[in-house]
Amino acid sequence: MKKLIEPYKKIIIALSFPYLYLLMVLTIPTGFEGIGPGGLTPVSESIQISEMMGPVIQTVYVLSYEPLTPLQSWLMIGHDDMAVYPRSEFSKTLTLRDQYLRGQVSKRISYTNALIAGYEEAMKLDETIEMDYRFSGLLVYYRPKHISQLDIGDRIVAIDGTWYDQVSADDFLLLSQNDQMTLTIERGGNTFEYDYVQNDDPYPLGFVIDHEITNAFPTYQLPGLDTFVGGPSGGAMQALYVTLSLVKVNTQERSIVGTGTINIDGTIGRIGGLEQKMITAEDAGVDIFFIPLSHQGDVQDLSRFSYEIVYVNSLTEVINAINEWGGDDA
Repeated sequence: MKKLIEPYKKIIIALSFPYLYLLMVLTIPTGFEGIGPGGLTPVSESIQISEMMGPVIQTVYVLSYEPLTPLQSWLMIGHDDMAVYPRSEFSKTLTLRDQYLRGQVSKRISYTNALIAGYEEAMKLDETIEMDYRFSGLLVYYRPKHISQLDIGDRIVAIDGTWYDQVSADDFLLLSQNDQMTLTIERGGNTFEYDYVQNDDPYPLGFVIDHEITNAFPTYQLPGLDTFVGGPSGGAMQALYVTLSLVKVNTQERSIVGTGTINIDGTIGRIGGLEQKMITAEDAGVDIFFIPLSHQGDVQDLSRFSYEIVYVNSLTEVINAINEWGGDDA
Protein backbone atom coordinates (compact mmCIF):
# COMPACT_ATOMS: atom_id res chain seq x y z
CA MET A 1 0.00 0.00 0.00
CA LYS A 2 2.83 2.36 0.90
CA LYS A 3 4.50 1.81 -2.47
CA LEU A 4 1.18 2.36 -4.22
CA ILE A 5 0.58 5.71 -2.47
CA GLU A 6 4.17 6.98 -2.71
CA PRO A 7 3.94 8.34 -6.30
CA TYR A 8 0.79 10.31 -5.37
CA LYS A 9 1.97 11.50 -1.97
CA LYS A 10 2.63 15.09 -3.02
CA ILE A 11 -0.72 15.33 -4.78
CA ILE A 12 -2.55 13.96 -1.73
CA ILE A 13 -0.77 16.44 0.53
CA ALA A 14 -1.55 19.30 -1.84
CA LEU A 15 -5.22 18.35 -2.03
CA SER A 16 -5.50 17.95 1.73
CA PHE A 17 -4.89 21.64 2.42
CA PRO A 18 -8.04 22.98 0.72
CA TYR A 19 -9.98 20.14 2.31
CA LEU A 20 -8.70 21.05 5.78
CA TYR A 21 -9.36 24.72 5.06
CA LEU A 22 -12.92 23.96 4.00
CA LEU A 23 -13.40 21.83 7.10
CA MET A 24 -12.18 24.69 9.28
CA VAL A 25 -14.43 27.22 7.54
CA LEU A 26 -17.48 25.00 7.97
CA THR A 27 -16.98 23.63 11.47
CA ILE A 28 -14.40 25.49 13.58
CA PRO A 29 -16.16 27.94 15.92
CA THR A 30 -15.12 31.57 16.02
CA GLY A 31 -15.33 34.09 18.84
CA PHE A 32 -18.51 35.56 17.37
CA GLU A 33 -22.23 34.98 17.62
CA GLY A 34 -25.15 36.36 15.67
CA ILE A 35 -28.88 36.77 15.32
CA GLY A 36 -31.21 36.97 12.36
CA PRO A 37 -34.93 37.41 11.65
CA GLY A 38 -37.18 34.59 12.83
CA GLY A 39 -40.95 34.34 12.91
CA LEU A 40 -44.18 34.97 14.78
CA THR A 41 -45.95 32.69 17.24
CA PRO A 42 -49.59 33.09 18.37
CA VAL A 43 -49.77 33.31 22.15
CA SER A 44 -52.75 30.93 22.04
CA GLU A 45 -50.30 28.12 21.27
CA SER A 46 -48.65 28.67 24.66
CA ILE A 47 -51.39 29.96 26.98
CA GLN A 48 -55.10 29.17 26.88
CA ILE A 49 -57.78 30.67 29.13
CA SER A 50 -60.52 28.16 29.96
CA GLU A 51 -62.68 27.55 26.88
CA MET A 52 -62.42 31.15 25.68
CA MET A 53 -61.39 32.09 22.15
CA GLY A 54 -58.93 34.90 22.70
CA PRO A 55 -57.79 37.47 20.13
CA VAL A 56 -54.86 36.84 17.80
CA ILE A 57 -51.88 38.25 19.68
CA GLN A 58 -48.45 37.15 18.51
CA THR A 59 -44.96 37.14 19.94
CA VAL A 60 -41.89 37.46 17.75
CA TYR A 61 -38.71 35.42 17.92
CA VAL A 62 -35.31 35.65 16.26
CA LEU A 63 -32.85 32.95 15.29
CA SER A 64 -29.64 32.79 17.31
CA TYR A 65 -26.36 31.42 15.99
CA GLU A 66 -23.76 30.70 18.66
CA PRO A 67 -20.92 30.30 18.12
CA LEU A 68 -20.54 31.16 14.46
CA THR A 69 -18.26 29.33 12.06
CA PRO A 70 -16.08 31.45 9.73
CA LEU A 71 -18.46 30.76 6.83
CA GLN A 72 -21.52 31.75 8.88
CA SER A 73 -19.78 34.94 10.01
CA TRP A 74 -18.92 35.88 6.42
CA LEU A 75 -22.45 35.23 5.19
CA MET A 76 -24.14 37.10 8.05
CA ILE A 77 -21.83 40.12 7.99
CA GLY A 78 -22.79 40.65 4.37
CA HIS A 79 -26.53 40.62 5.13
CA ASP A 80 -28.24 43.83 6.27
CA ASP A 81 -30.87 41.96 8.30
CA MET A 82 -28.33 40.06 10.38
CA ALA A 83 -26.27 41.15 13.39
CA VAL A 84 -22.85 39.72 14.29
CA TYR A 85 -20.94 40.58 17.45
CA PRO A 86 -18.19 39.13 19.66
CA ARG A 87 -19.27 36.47 22.13
CA SER A 88 -19.39 37.83 25.67
CA GLU A 89 -17.19 36.31 28.32
CA PHE A 90 -20.33 35.30 30.20
CA SER A 91 -21.73 33.54 27.14
CA LYS A 92 -18.54 31.50 26.85
CA THR A 93 -19.16 30.00 30.30
CA LEU A 94 -22.49 28.48 29.24
CA THR A 95 -22.83 25.01 27.76
CA LEU A 96 -25.58 24.18 25.27
CA ARG A 97 -27.40 22.40 28.09
CA ASP A 98 -27.10 25.50 30.29
CA GLN A 99 -28.58 27.65 27.55
CA TYR A 100 -31.49 25.27 27.08
CA LEU A 101 -32.23 25.07 30.81
CA ARG A 102 -32.01 28.86 31.20
CA GLY A 103 -34.48 29.23 28.34
CA GLN A 104 -36.90 26.82 29.99
CA VAL A 105 -36.64 28.62 33.34
CA SER A 106 -37.19 31.98 31.64
CA LYS A 107 -40.20 30.63 29.76
CA ARG A 108 -41.85 29.20 32.85
CA ILE A 109 -41.38 32.39 34.85
CA SER A 110 -42.57 34.46 31.89
CA TYR A 111 -45.79 32.44 31.72
CA THR A 112 -46.37 32.81 35.46
CA ASN A 113 -45.66 36.55 35.45
CA ALA A 114 -47.85 37.03 32.37
CA LEU A 115 -50.75 35.18 33.98
CA ILE A 116 -50.47 37.14 37.23
CA ALA A 117 -50.15 40.51 35.47
CA GLY A 118 -52.90 39.65 32.98
CA TYR A 119 -55.38 38.46 35.59
CA GLU A 120 -54.60 41.45 37.84
CA GLU A 121 -55.29 43.83 34.95
CA ALA A 122 -58.52 42.02 34.07
CA MET A 123 -59.66 42.06 37.72
CA LYS A 124 -59.78 45.86 37.51
CA LEU A 125 -62.52 45.50 34.90
CA ASP A 126 -64.40 42.39 36.03
CA GLU A 127 -64.87 41.55 39.71
CA THR A 128 -65.81 37.93 38.94
CA ILE A 129 -62.23 37.19 37.84
CA GLU A 130 -59.96 35.75 40.55
CA MET A 131 -56.24 35.24 40.95
CA ASP A 132 -54.18 34.30 44.02
CA TYR A 133 -50.46 33.61 44.08
CA ARG A 134 -47.51 33.44 46.45
CA PHE A 135 -43.74 33.77 46.40
CA SER A 136 -42.30 30.26 46.14
CA GLY A 137 -38.53 30.75 46.33
CA LEU A 138 -35.65 31.39 43.96
CA LEU A 139 -34.65 29.33 40.95
CA VAL A 140 -30.99 28.85 40.06
CA TYR A 141 -30.45 30.71 36.77
CA TYR A 142 -26.66 30.49 36.59
CA ARG A 143 -24.02 28.43 38.32
CA PRO A 144 -20.29 28.15 37.58
CA LYS A 145 -19.35 24.93 35.81
CA HIS A 146 -17.37 23.58 38.76
CA ILE A 147 -20.46 23.58 41.02
CA SER A 148 -21.76 20.21 39.92
CA GLN A 149 -23.99 19.84 42.99
CA LEU A 150 -26.42 22.47 41.67
CA ASP A 151 -28.31 22.63 38.42
CA ILE A 152 -30.11 25.41 36.59
CA GLY A 153 -33.74 25.27 37.67
CA ASP A 154 -33.08 24.06 41.23
CA ARG A 155 -35.34 25.80 43.75
CA ILE A 156 -33.78 27.65 46.70
CA VAL A 157 -36.17 27.48 49.65
CA ALA A 158 -33.88 28.67 52.48
CA ILE A 159 -30.70 30.74 52.80
CA ASP A 160 -28.66 30.50 56.01
CA GLY A 161 -31.72 29.13 57.79
CA THR A 162 -34.13 31.84 56.58
CA TRP A 163 -36.99 30.26 54.65
CA TYR A 164 -38.54 31.89 51.61
CA ASP A 165 -41.95 32.25 53.28
CA GLN A 166 -40.48 34.19 56.23
CA VAL A 167 -39.45 37.27 54.21
CA SER A 168 -40.47 39.15 51.08
CA ALA A 169 -39.29 38.05 47.65
CA ASP A 170 -36.98 41.06 47.35
CA ASP A 171 -35.44 40.46 50.79
CA PHE A 172 -34.91 36.78 50.02
CA LEU A 173 -33.23 37.69 46.74
CA LEU A 174 -30.99 40.11 48.65
CA LEU A 175 -29.88 37.28 50.93
CA SER A 176 -28.73 35.34 47.88
CA GLN A 177 -26.11 38.00 47.06
CA ASN A 178 -23.81 36.90 49.91
CA ASP A 179 -20.35 35.57 49.03
CA GLN A 180 -20.80 32.73 51.52
CA MET A 181 -24.08 31.04 52.38
CA THR A 182 -25.77 27.76 53.13
CA LEU A 183 -28.49 27.06 50.59
CA THR A 184 -31.39 24.70 51.11
CA ILE A 185 -32.31 23.31 47.70
CA GLU A 186 -35.51 21.58 46.68
CA ARG A 187 -35.27 19.17 43.75
CA GLY A 188 -37.70 16.45 42.77
CA GLY A 189 -39.59 16.62 46.07
CA ASN A 190 -36.41 16.25 48.15
CA THR A 191 -34.29 18.88 49.90
CA PHE A 192 -30.56 19.08 50.55
CA GLU A 193 -28.06 21.72 51.66
CA TYR A 194 -25.12 23.18 49.80
CA ASP A 195 -22.45 25.46 51.30
CA TYR A 196 -21.55 28.04 48.70
CA VAL A 197 -18.37 30.12 48.66
CA GLN A 198 -17.89 32.46 45.73
CA ASN A 199 -14.07 32.24 45.68
CA ASP A 200 -12.64 33.66 42.46
CA ASP A 201 -15.58 32.92 40.18
CA PRO A 202 -15.91 35.81 37.71
CA TYR A 203 -19.67 35.19 37.65
CA PRO A 204 -21.36 34.15 40.92
CA LEU A 205 -24.48 32.07 41.38
CA GLY A 206 -27.48 33.77 39.79
CA PHE A 207 -31.14 33.45 40.76
CA VAL A 208 -34.58 34.55 39.61
CA ILE A 209 -37.71 35.06 41.70
CA ASP A 210 -40.45 32.49 41.21
CA HIS A 211 -44.13 32.59 42.13
CA GLU A 212 -46.79 29.92 42.40
CA ILE A 213 -50.36 30.56 41.31
CA THR A 214 -52.66 29.02 43.91
CA ASN A 215 -56.05 29.95 42.43
CA ALA A 216 -57.34 31.32 39.15
CA PHE A 217 -60.83 31.78 37.75
CA PRO A 218 -61.44 31.33 34.89
CA THR A 219 -58.90 28.54 34.70
CA TYR A 220 -55.96 28.38 32.30
CA GLN A 221 -53.77 25.83 30.56
CA LEU A 222 -50.11 26.09 29.51
CA PRO A 223 -49.48 23.89 26.46
CA GLY A 224 -46.32 25.87 25.75
CA LEU A 225 -44.55 24.32 28.72
CA ASP A 226 -44.15 21.10 26.72
CA THR A 227 -42.21 22.75 23.88
CA PHE A 228 -38.47 23.25 23.48
CA VAL A 229 -38.87 26.97 22.74
CA GLY A 230 -37.83 29.12 25.68
CA GLY A 231 -37.14 32.69 26.72
CA PRO A 232 -38.82 35.65 28.45
CA SER A 233 -39.22 38.24 25.69
CA GLY A 234 -42.79 37.26 24.85
CA GLY A 235 -44.06 38.06 28.35
CA ALA A 236 -45.71 41.40 27.56
CA MET A 237 -47.78 39.98 24.69
CA GLN A 238 -48.63 36.90 26.75
CA ALA A 239 -49.98 39.13 29.51
CA LEU A 240 -51.91 41.16 26.92
CA TYR A 241 -53.47 37.99 25.51
CA VAL A 242 -54.51 36.86 29.00
CA THR A 243 -56.17 40.19 29.78
CA LEU A 244 -57.98 40.51 26.46
CA SER A 245 -59.17 36.91 26.64
CA LEU A 246 -60.62 37.44 30.11
CA VAL A 247 -62.41 40.72 29.43
CA LYS A 248 -63.19 40.11 25.74
CA VAL A 249 -61.80 43.37 24.36
CA ASN A 250 -62.35 43.97 20.63
CA THR A 251 -58.98 44.44 18.90
CA GLN A 252 -60.63 45.60 15.65
CA GLU A 253 -59.09 42.60 13.89
CA ARG A 254 -55.69 44.25 13.80
CA SER A 255 -52.56 42.15 13.57
CA ILE A 256 -50.92 42.79 16.95
CA VAL A 257 -47.30 41.85 17.67
CA GLY A 258 -44.88 43.01 20.32
CA THR A 259 -41.92 42.19 22.49
CA GLY A 260 -40.87 42.81 26.08
CA THR A 261 -40.49 40.92 29.33
CA ILE A 262 -43.22 41.21 31.96
CA ASN A 263 -43.11 41.56 35.73
CA ILE A 264 -45.98 40.59 38.04
CA ASP A 265 -46.75 44.29 38.59
CA GLY A 266 -47.33 44.70 34.86
CA THR A 267 -44.16 46.64 34.06
CA ILE A 268 -42.49 45.77 30.76
CA GLY A 269 -38.73 45.20 30.52
CA ARG A 270 -35.94 45.08 27.98
CA ILE A 271 -35.20 42.33 25.49
CA GLY A 272 -32.50 41.38 22.99
CA GLY A 273 -32.43 41.42 19.19
CA LEU A 274 -34.90 44.27 18.80
CA GLU A 275 -33.97 45.28 15.25
CA GLN A 276 -34.18 41.69 13.98
CA LYS A 277 -37.56 41.30 15.68
CA MET A 278 -38.81 44.46 14.01
CA ILE A 279 -37.60 43.16 10.64
CA THR A 280 -39.42 39.88 11.29
CA ALA A 281 -42.64 41.76 12.04
CA GLU A 282 -42.27 43.84 8.88
CA ASP A 283 -41.82 40.73 6.76
CA ALA A 284 -44.98 39.28 8.32
CA GLY A 285 -47.06 42.36 7.45
CA VAL A 286 -48.33 43.21 10.95
CA ASP A 287 -50.38 46.30 11.81
CA ILE A 288 -48.90 47.32 15.15
CA PHE A 289 -45.75 46.54 17.08
CA PHE A 290 -45.41 47.19 20.83
CA ILE A 291 -41.88 47.89 22.09
CA PRO A 292 -40.59 48.50 25.65
CA LEU A 293 -40.23 52.22 26.29
CA SER A 294 -36.66 51.64 27.51
CA HIS A 295 -35.71 50.72 23.91
CA GLN A 296 -36.92 53.98 22.39
CA GLY A 297 -34.14 55.31 20.17
CA ASP A 298 -32.24 52.02 19.98
CA VAL A 299 -33.18 51.47 16.32
CA GLN A 300 -32.33 54.57 14.33
CA ASP A 301 -33.96 54.06 10.92
CA LEU A 302 -37.67 53.51 11.50
CA SER A 303 -38.76 54.63 8.04
CA ARG A 304 -38.41 51.09 6.64
CA PHE A 305 -41.18 49.81 8.90
CA SER A 306 -44.73 50.23 7.63
CA TYR A 307 -46.55 49.23 10.81
CA GLU A 308 -47.47 51.46 13.75
CA ILE A 309 -44.83 51.47 16.49
CA VAL A 310 -46.01 52.03 20.06
CA TYR A 311 -43.58 52.33 22.97
CA VAL A 312 -44.99 51.17 26.29
CA ASN A 313 -43.79 50.87 29.86
CA SER A 314 -46.56 48.71 31.29
CA LEU A 315 -49.39 46.35 30.45
CA THR A 316 -51.86 49.09 31.38
CA GLU A 317 -50.38 51.33 28.68
CA VAL A 318 -50.80 48.56 26.11
CA ILE A 319 -54.46 48.12 27.09
CA ASN A 320 -55.01 51.88 26.93
CA ALA A 321 -53.49 52.02 23.43
CA ILE A 322 -55.88 49.30 22.24
CA ASN A 323 -58.88 51.00 23.86
CA GLU A 324 -58.00 54.19 21.97
CA TRP A 325 -58.73 52.37 18.71
CA GLY A 326 -62.41 52.73 19.57
CA GLY A 327 -63.12 49.06 20.11
CA ASP A 328 -66.14 48.23 22.26
CA ASP A 329 -66.61 45.12 24.33
CA ALA A 330 -67.41 42.12 22.18
